Amino acid sequence: MNVRPGDHENYLLRAARLYQEWLCMGWMLTENQRLLYQLLNQKALRADSYKNVKQVVDERREELAPREDGMYRDDHQQPSVGRKILSSSFTGSPRWYNAKFQDAMAICRKFHKPDFFITMTCNPHWPEIEAELKEGQKPQDRPDLVARVFKLKKDQLLRDLKKGGVLGRAVADIHVIEFQKRGLPHAHILIILAPQDSPITPDLVDSIVCEELPPSPDDTNDPNEKEERQRLQTIVLNNMIHGPCGKLNPKSPCMEDGRCTKSYPKEFVKHTVVDPDSYYATYRRRSPEDGGRSIVCPKTGRVIDNRWIVPYNPFLSKRYNCHINTEICTSPKAAKYLCKYQTKGNDRAMVATGVEGQEGARDEISDYQDLRSVGSSEAAWHLLGFPITDRYPPVQALRVHLEDEQQVVFDEGTEDEALDKQRNTELTAFFNFNKGMVEDNGEDADLLPKYVDMPEKYRYDKPKKKWVLRKNNMDVVIGRVHSVNPVAGDVYFLRILLHNDYCRGKKSFQDLLTLQNGHKCETFKEVCYELGLLADDQEWQRVLEESAITKMCPQIRELFVTIL
Repeated sequence: MNVRPGDHENYLLRAARLYQEWLCMGWMLTENQRLLYQLLNQKALRADSYKNVKQVVDERREELAPREDGMYRDDHQQPSVGRKILSSSFTGSPRWYNAKFQDAMAICRKFHKPDFFITMTCNPHWPEIEAELKEGQKPQDRPDLVARVFKLKKDQLLRDLKKGGVLGRAVADIHVIEFQKRGLPHAHILIILAPQDSPITPDLVDSIVCEELPPSPDDTNDPNEKEERQRLQTIVLNNMIHGPCGKLNPKSPCMEDGRCTKSYPKEFVKHTVVDPDSYYATYRRRSPEDGGRSIVCPKTGRVIDNRWIVPYNPFLSKRYNCHINTEICTSPKAAKYLCKYQTKGNDRAMVATGVEGQEGARDEISDYQDLRSVGSSEAAWHLLGFPITDRYPPVQALRVHLEDEQQVVFDEGTEDEALDKQRNTELTAFFNFNKGMVEDNGEDADLLPKYVDMPEKYRYDKPKKKWVLRKNNMDVVIGRVHSVNPVAGDVYFLRILLHNDYCRGKKSFQDLLTLQNGHKCETFKEVCYELGLLADDQEWQRVLEESAITKMCPQIRELFVTIL
C-alpha cells in the first residue's frame, strides 16, 4: 500500500477496482484472524466469581470473557453452553461501541452537554489527493491515499478546535470515524466548551454558525475581500447545499414517504432565536425580501436561496474546503448518535432462519460476521492502523461486584494462582483506601471521594492493587462504573450507591449496608429505598415493566412480577 522510492510502475496501486478488491480481501483476512483468536480462546480463557473458584476449584465454568459493561439481559448470569462472546476489546464490536458510548456519557456527566456537533466529510478533490494521482486515475482508485489525507486533515481540525480555540476554549471532545456507502470517510465530532464560551445568545450563534449564502463578491471593491468572498461562495455551493430533493428529485436518498427526512427546504427566519431553557438555536435564514441572497447553482442550474443551506462555519469551510457541517448541540443524546452502531449494527445484509421457541445459544462472533459489508475506504483505514474513535479527557472504567463476586480470569490449571493475584479489584481497593484514610490518617469520611470520582486524583496501581495519589494532575481522568442491566438485581443497586455521596468513606460491603442510624439493611435495594434513591417500593417494578427488554419478552416480565 506504500509508494516506495524508485517504484515507478507499482501495478498494484494502478489496478483500480482490483486494488479496491485487494484492500477489502486484505482487511477481511486480517479481521477474520482476530475473530479466530476470539473464537479459539473461548475455552482457554475462563472467568468466574472469586467465591466459586475458591470453593470449587475443579469445577470450571465456561464463561467466555470478564463481565464488564452489561449489554444483554443475561450478561449477569452464567452463560449457557455454546454461547460465544465477542469481547469489548475487539474494535467495532457491539460491546466495544457500548463501552465508547458509556465513556462519552461519563464525559457529559463530568462537564455538561456538548456545545457543537461537527461533521467533516472527505473532499476527493483536495489538491493533496489530486497531486498524488497518476495519469488517468480517480480518487476512488486510491482509497489508501484518500484515507491518509483525510487522517491528516481531521487531526489538524481537532488541533484547531482543541488547541487553537477556534470556537472557544474546548475542555472535552469525542469523535468517531464512519464511512459512507459511496466510500468517503467522514468524522462526527462533539466539542464541549468551557461554560463562559458556550454559545447561549443569538449574537454568539450568528458569529459561529451560518445558514445563509455568503455575501456577494460583487458588493465590495477590495480585490482581496472580493477574492475571499468568491472562494467562500464556491466552497459553499460545492459542499454545503442540500438536495435537490422533494418535487425536484423524488428519488433523492433523503426522501422517505414523499418527504425530506432532513426537513428541507427550511423555513425563512429573519433573526436567530435561542431557547432560554434548552439553548436550542433556530438559525437565521433571511428571505430575499429581508436581505437574503439567491443564486443559480453552477452544478445543477437551479436557483438556490437560504432555505437549502446546510449550517457551516465560514472560517472552517475556507480552511478545509470540504463539507463541514457545524451545528449547536442541544442534548447529550448526540453521544448516542456517535455510537449508534451498538444498536444499529455494522453495515451488512443478514438473512437467517430459525424455529420459534428453539433459539440456540447466542453467537456474537457469527452475528458480527454474517454478510458484513466492508468498503475499500474502510478497509484501507483499518489496514493503515488508524483509530476510528477517540475522546478527551481519558475515561477509566471501574468494576462493580458484590462481595466475593469479582471476576477472576484464569487459564486452565492456574486457578490457585489466580485466586492469590486477583483477590482485590478497584472496588475492594477503594474500601481499603477509605479504611486507611479514616483509621490511620484520621481523615473525615465525608470529605473522601466517591468511588466514581477516584480516578480524578488517584490512580489504580495494578501490581500493588491499591489507589495511589497522582503525581501529575494536569490532565483530568474521569471515572465511570461499569454499566449494569437493571435485571441484574442487587448489583444494580450497589452501582447506584457507588455514584452517591453515601459511599464516601465506606470501608466494606457491610459498611455500605449499615445506615448512619445503625440500622443494618439486608440488601442494597433496601439501602437505596431508605436513602430516598427510589421514590417508592413500586418504582423498581415500573422500571422493569417499562424497560424495552421486558416488552420484548413477556415471559421475563411475568417472571419479574412473580419475583416481586
